[in-house]
Amino acid sequence: MLAGGGSHADWRFFASDIWSDGENLFFSDFSSMIWKLSLATGVTSVAANVPDANSFLWGKGNQLFVASGRSISRIDLTTGAVRTLTTFPFRPAFHIAGIWGDETTLYVPDEVGGAIAKVDQTTGEQTYLLPRGVGGRGGIWGANGSLFIGASSGGCIVRIDIQSGAKSTLPACPGGWGLWGEGSLLFAATGTTVVRINLDDGSVTTIAGSPGFFGSEDGRGSAARFTAATRVMSDGASLYVIDGPSLRKLVPAASTVQTHGTGFAFDLNAKSGVSFAGAGRAATVIGYAVPETSAGNIRAGEAVLALRQNNVLIHESAIPLSEAVRSGRVPIKVEGSATTGIAIANANAAPATIRFFFTDKDGIDFNAGSFTIGGEEQIARFVDQPPFSIGGAGRPLSGARTLTFEASLPVGVTAVRGYVNERSEFLTSTLPVAQTVASSTDPVVFPHFAQGDGWSTEIILVNPTDQTLTGSLQFFDPGPPDTVTVRSGVAFKGGGQLVAVTIDGITQSTFPYAIPARSSRAQALPQNGGASPAGALLFSYRTNGVLVTEASILAATGTVIQLYGEADGPGYPEVLSLSTALAIVNPSATVAANVEIEFLTLDGNGTGNRALNFLLPPRKQMARFVTQFLVVDPFPLSRPLRGLIRITSSSPVSVCGFRARYNERGDFLFTATPSFAETAPASSTRMLIPHFADGGEYSTRFILLGDPQQPSSGRLSFYDQTGQPLDVKFQN
Repeated sequence: MLAGGGSHADWRFFASDIWSDGENLFFSDFSSMIWKLSLATGVTSVAANVPDANSFLWGKGNQLFVASGRSISRIDLTTGAVRTLTTFPFRPAFHIAGIWGDETTLYVPDEVGGAIAKVDQTTGEQTYLLPRGVGGRGGIWGANGSLFIGASSGGCIVRIDIQSGAKSTLPACPGGWGLWGEGSLLFAATGTTVVRINLDDGSVTTIAGSPGFFGSEDGRGSAARFTAATRVMSDGASLYVIDGPSLRKLVPAASTVQTHGTGFAFDLNAKSGVSFAGAGRAATVIGYAVPETSAGNIRAGEAVLALRQNNVLIHESAIPLSEAVRSGRVPIKVEGSATTGIAIANANAAPATIRFFFTDKDGIDFNAGSFTIGGEEQIARFVDQPPFSIGGAGRPLSGARTLTFEASLPVGVTAVRGYVNERSEFLTSTLPVAQTVASSTDPVVFPHFAQGDGWSTEIILVNPTDQTLTGSLQFFDPGPPDTVTVRSGVAFKGGGQLVAVTIDGITQSTFPYAIPARSSRAQALPQNGGASPAGALLFSYRTNGVLVTEASILAATGTVIQLYGEADGPGYPEVLSLSTALAIVNPSATVAANVEIEFLTLDGNGTGNRALNFLLPPRKQMARFVTQFLVVDPFPLSRPLRGLIRITSSSPVSVCGFRARYNERGDFLFTATPSFAETAPASSTRMLIPHFADGGEYSTRFILLGDPQQPSSGRLSFYDQTGQPLDVKFQN
């Protein structure tokens, strides 16, 4: 893969287009010269003189086609001979805006009327694929039976089917002038960035530069700057970009090396992270991933599993990076269209024995069993399937509230709630795996809940102990939205107040609970200083009577919190838009919190947005999309933003993030995004992503957040369910 970075060279002319035969770069400029640059020696020479200046280039073998004004010329690169192949007539007016060809035909867009002309490469005969309708001086590229026409500022790249002439725009509506592609990847220069477009899934990634930021600095990824990136080309190894009077070279990034079974190598700065996706395959493979660090630590991460059916994103679910454990407790629901699935990954060389039992609402254990997972193997099953199901000899699992397990060796475990919705689509949301000892007496805080207008919230409290836990569950509103100006920024006028909600037909603001030993309640303040339950909050959203999404909160509490953030597409609430939603709450009843939000690139550099400062009163909550936090938004909405959000507070705050998006049919989908408290110690035990799926209808995006104090390097290794290393292809 190519990731922006490298060097640039200044030229005595302004190049207008670029082509490479693998050994040389060919340039047209604003004179009538075609220049040749030897990649081996760096020597520049004149390849030919052509009739018009400011030409577009495309070549094959020893032939270079030059298009400008109304004419197309063919240059024999062996002899330097130039011959006019064809000239378009004055009427109707035709002004060439680019050129691309296949084995026999040249395709030429018209800047004025929007026609797409076809020119025979041997005879120069002209016909039309489209007589009109695609305008703009944006360049052209072809791949997979389609043409792609570049867009000027504010427009979208257009796809044209070569056989039928049918027009469409790419899913994320990316823009870009000069285009170059290879296989299912399309690269575009956009002025201040170079982006990569995956034509299979429509994803758009900025690989160099930062949208809206001009300059000439070299650097990796978003640290690089462009003055006027207008054309892009590759010699098969690196990308070359025309940037005003400069030629910029983008070299392959070492962090995206992909070889068989060796995983994804990462090399992160302090306060940085990485985000990449599996490139997919024909058949679905299931497995697990293990980060192995040679320096520093990976502090948080997740695998975002996406299910697509009939070219529609059905749902996404986040599998968090978690510690290997010897025991745990999972909330269970097997009722109607709902079920519970569990994945267990044994990354040890030796087999691991798993013992388990279920517990009902009264704290009575039943259906105990055991099984063995081989060394480096993984299983993923629903609890009503073997090895968890014991057939007709056991009680029905409809009465189960938790599953408790013990392992002979530390294993990675994740659990999901599965639900078949009214459209017969299978949705999943991640469930917590609670420790089987009381780890805290602090109140459990859920930074966000929603009720009404299609939203519902299920709160699950799991008793990690062998004694009954009692306490109360309290609900607060977000507080008044009005703000006043203070020295550090803004302050909200008031904090949150108790608010009445309805649970099981009862409307009040405080609900007492009593959870039997080892059980759970789906309805948190521990009573009289007792142990806190483990908690999960699940959001559900229905539209027109159909459940379209469900997800659980992954919250972090502390004075310095870091989480992953992103934004892409045309912007909320448009179809195909994506944005991180962020909720921050001050759980204190008496102390206001001075909060600062800082926005960083994944490399740990600043984005150009100044830090946002505000005073958060006691029990005040603030919830926004990440683009609403940005003081100056340098990321045009048609561009992807992936980076880090760092929150610093004078007193502890609770924070959760969501990856929220609209799919192709306008459904609002969301899932959790990873976060961690920087002040919490790094884990000293093995970390795993216990489950992922890649290929077929599934794809997975992996997100890793590094150590905030020091660089982190290592490798994320992938294994299938039998323990064999997996060859996973990556894309950003």
